[in-house]
Amino acid sequence: MRMNPTSDLVARLCWRRLLMWSLIAAIGIAVPSGMFVNVQADEHEKKVESWKKTYEEKILPIVEARCVQCHRGDKIEGEFDFGKFPNGQSAVDAGDAWERVAKRIRLNEMPPQGSPGLSDEQKGQFHRWVDSRPNQDLCKQLASEETQSWYRGFVMSRRLTQTEYRNAIRDVVGVPLQPDEEPPSDGAGGEGFDTVGDALFTSTIHLESYLAIADRVIEDALPDAQTSDDPAKAAIRNRLLIVLPKSLQPDSSRSDAEAAAEIIAQFARRAWRRPVTEDEKLRLMQLYEASTGRDRGFLASVREPLKAVLVSPHFLFVVETEPDATGVIRLTPHQIATRLALFIWSSVPDEELLQAADSEAILNDDQIRLHVRRMLADPKSRALGENFGLQWLGLRGFSEVHPDGELFPEYADTLASDLREEAV
Repeated sequence: MRMNPTSDLVARLCWRRLLMWSLIAAIGIAVPSGMFVNVQADEHEKKVESWKKTYEEKILPIVEARCVQCHRGDKIEGEFDFGKFPNGQSAVDAGDAWERVAKRIRLNEMPPQGSPGLSDEQKGQFHRWVDSRPNQDLCKQLASEETQSWYRGFVMSRRLTQTEYRNAIRDVVGVPLQPDEEPPSDGAGGEGFDTVGDALFTSTIHLESYLAIADRVIEDALPDAQTSDDPAKAAIRNRLLIVLPKSLQPDSSRSDAEAAAEIIAQFARRAWRRPVTEDEKLRLMQLYEASTGRDRGFLASVREPLKAVLVSPHFLFVVETEPDATGVIRLTPHQIATRLALFIWSSVPDEELLQAADSEAILNDDQIRLHVRRMLADPKSRALGENFGLQWLGLRGFSEVHPDGELFPEYADTLASDLREEAV
């Protein structure tokens, strides 16, 4: 899997066009086969012919009068030979080269000082002609070398959205969030999605919420004493305490510190969606040791580093290493696993996905397809429709629309809910 913002944009435009024509077909409008392609091609050809004619009648005289003295044959300056454009077709073939010429004219770099300049009328003619150049190939324009150099193949780091955070707490800790304790809701970027990094601000309210939630869910998951016979709470406790020390289980071979190290490392790996470094393990164990130094029990001491994991930027933010090179950059195995989980589940990778990333098996396209099918079969994949699907179709706020009851007496909240459910 590779990331390329340019190709992503092209794909999105193609999908929008496909959706538009799918909707036309769905509502019964008859569209003759090939009509769209033929009409668009004819219009484009007319624009190209007009552009070529303008070049030959208005722009070529300016070029021959003011440019060829320095930019023809053996007198080429700036690696641009105007002698290669004697007619409209050759001007069309030059493509983006005219954009660079127009830029230099705007900066008064052409013609150079000491040479006869262009009049305001001539400059206006030239710029209007360049600006009216037909888009010969939208995909080539979007995927130009200049565009790829600008974006460099990386995406902005962002925090988890409210939905992703809620689901991640559920899948990592096993404790659901209460409706009144969720972080503030997210806005949507210009693209209409709440996962746009530019629109995901992190306020002090977010930070206070993260701290309170981490404290509450870890305390609920690992109480000091097992006072309830509730199987669900016992399952959550056992899920986090993957090993037990001698102090809690006499037949265990592990000391408190050994058991704590294993519990903390495994928890951090799942929450941070990648292997934990030795230095990170050491810092987390220092929190455990500081707690035990105050004569607190094993469970109370383990809770401190687990809370720290949940308020760490490694959990709260989706960060991808900035590439050194430009263009198309290959994602790491764990970045692929994270992207899959966030897109399909709006959550963190599960153990099977993490293992595939650890072994780098996920770099294989066939393995990615297998995991995608497995993830889509999981009930958690409903998040794909509720988040990406509804936002893509512009239906996320559909339930907030309330038509006039007198004009639309057949409309009811249940109908809105059913329509939304159908889209999901």
